[in-house]
Parts: sequence; structure tokens; C-alpha cells
Amino acid sequence: MHHSCRTLRSAVPPPGVVACIGEPGFASEATLFNRNLQDERAPLAIVKPSSLSQLQAVLETARASKLRVSVRNGGHNPSGRALSKGGVTIDLGRHRAIRIVRNDASGPVAEVGAGAVWGDVYEALGGSGLYAVGGGCPMVGVAGLVMNGGIAFTSRKRGLVGDSVLSFTLVFPNGTVAETEGGRSALRSALSAGGGSTLGVVWALRLRLWPAPEGGHGVGVVRLGWKGRVPMSMLPLAAAAMDANVAATDDDEGWSLNLVVGREYVVWHHFHEGSAEESRASGSRRGVFGRLANFTRAALATGASLAVPRSWCGGGASRARQGLRRR
Repeated sequence: MHHSCRTLRSAVPPPGVVACIGEPGFASEATLFNRNLQDERAPLAIVKPSSLSQLQAVLETARASKLRVSVRNGGHNPSGRALSKGGVTIDLGRHRAIRIVRNDASGPVAEVGAGAVWGDVYEALGGSGLYAVGGGCPMVGVAGLVMNGGIAFTSRKRGLVGDSVLSFTLVFPNGTVAETEGGRSALRSALSAGGGSTLGVVWALRLRLWPAPEGGHGVGVVRLGWKGRVPMSMLPLAAAAMDANVAATDDDEGWSLNLVVGREYVVWHHFHEGSAEESRASGSRRGVFGRLANFTRAALATGASLAVPRSWCGGGASRARQGLRRR
């Protein structure tokens, strides 16, 4: 066993977990969303701290041993940066607790452990009458999306995902803990605008919540798939339909529209912040659903198959058009 693994194990006793390269079960722990990169980015050890003090101990040990550190939450980074080749990967999956606070001074708030994924947040909010400005894929990590700004279905009206963060609990490489409470501090701005992973490890965050309309939002995902590549004739049709829908909804900031084009599929997301009934009325009046139906019929005529998944998480897709704008 590498001496650094022994040091890490002494710093992170059970219920924390340390898995070292070459040990049984290590390969199943060293997983990424982009599985093509797993082998070439294998770390020396994967550590799952069970407490803030264990996270501090891991960072102090890695610093003393001059080991590179990476942090894994959902593991969705397409370049595989959740794993640190030859270094230490800190997996925060054991810290997924979520608490909804309705009477916070800032309004309703979700206190979220940095190991949570968006599916955890949405499950915790079920039946609460509240919603978070969050990601469309339930398997993506909350902290990872937040620290890269993050685009949500509601971003057209509510801003980026990072704009909803009220505070972070951050652990610096030397083990020092910082709380970014109140105001738009330079540290909080850096954490929610792409610089978070270069500053330290986020242990927890507080997200502002918003009241949901009665009956829920109007939201839909339509996926059209081909057995081979998407026919080139479909691309200008998709772009034209999307551009027309964006123009038609320009006067209603409650609308968010998204078109994703991959090698073998086209996916449409449409979201309206009003109720499902308001969404249907607004979309019909503006021709949103009519244009989508026309494109769908054209796609089916070229051999596409239609699916309406409960949720869709893109991998390696390119965003061709996006009808989102900042407030």
C-alpha cells in the first residue's frame, strides 16, 4: 500500500471511506460520466469524508504529501476533472442532507450538502409548493452546476443557478473553514462564477427558493431519435422553428426554450413559469406547440422515433439554439 494511502486512512477513519488504487472495488469507485476517460485519469485514492472535520483532515494530508486534489459530486464534467490522476479525489457523496427552511430572513431556503444532486433537491421539495432554480438533469451535482454559473429552465426570469446561492461553506486547502454570509462578496461571486474549484472545497450551500404556481409549472421534454445520424435537412428546420419560438415568446420572460442537437437525436425542452394551464394557453396563442408539432411530423417522416422522457441528461451534445436571456 502506498504510504499516502496509509496516511489518508489514519486521517479518515470509519464511517469515512478511503479506496486506494489496486484494491478490490477501486475500479467501481473511480467512475465518471464520461467513461472513456476513467482509466487515464485514475487517482491514487478516492476519499469519502463523512464530516467537515474529516474533509479538513483530507485536505491537510494531501497538502502535506504534495498530492493534487479533485472533487467529485455528480462526476458529470465531460473532461473528467472529477478524478485527479495520481492524486486524491474527494467524493462528497456521503454529504447529501437537505433541509428546507421556510422562515429564514431571506425567505424560504434550502440548506444543501455539497454531495447532493439535483434529484435530491427536487425530491426534498416535493409537495412543498416551492421550487429551486436548478439543473434539468437529476443526476448532476448541485455544487458543480452552481460553481459554473449554471443555466436552468427558469434562468430567463430568475438568472443563473449561481445567482440563487445565498451562502457557501468553503474549506480552503489548509483546512480553514470560511462562511460567505450576506451580500455579494467577492468570494461568493468567485465561487458561483466558475472559480470555485480553484479556491477550495465547498461543503455546503444555501439556495434561495421560490413559490411554485398552483398545479405546478408547464414543462415538457421531447426527444426525437434516429438510428443513424440526424439528417442534415432537419438542422435548418430545427433552427428556424426554435428561432421563431424564441421571437414569439420574447415578451414573456416566464418562457425558457432549449434545443439540443446530438449525432443521433434532437431534444426540445420547453418550460413556462406559470401553471400548466397558463403554459398551454400561452404556448398555443404564440404558436410554440404548433411549430414543435410541425417539426416533429417532418422528423417522423425521415425515420425518427419519438420519446417524451421524464428527464433527459445530455452527454456530448451541442446546444444549437437556446432561448434564454438574463434578467
